[in-house]
Amino acid sequence: MPWERLSEHTYVTIDLDALDPGEMPAVGTPEPGGLHWYQLLDLFHEICQHTTIVGMDVVELCPMTGQTRADFLAARLVYKMIGYRFCDTPQNTR
Repeated sequence: MPWERLSEHTYVTIDLDALDPGEMPAVGTPEPGGLHWYQLLDLFHEICQHTTIVGMDVVELCPMTGQTRADFLAARLVYKMIGYRFCDTPQNTR
């Protein structure tokens, strides 16, 4: 990853469409072959190591009636992003 291309202060948007629909089916445009959970977390963690995150958001959750797994996964992603941004310690892994 070309970390040198990141500015000193970075805003990060995570589009849930980037995740594989087997892991995140509740999106507007599901596409097979997307990122897996740990790939996304590792990428965000690396970004946190190389720049100062000044803001972040998660977009494209399309809740499905009667199915809450994707809702909880999106909430967990936000939780992990906040942890990586503000509480990054050696024990704060995946």
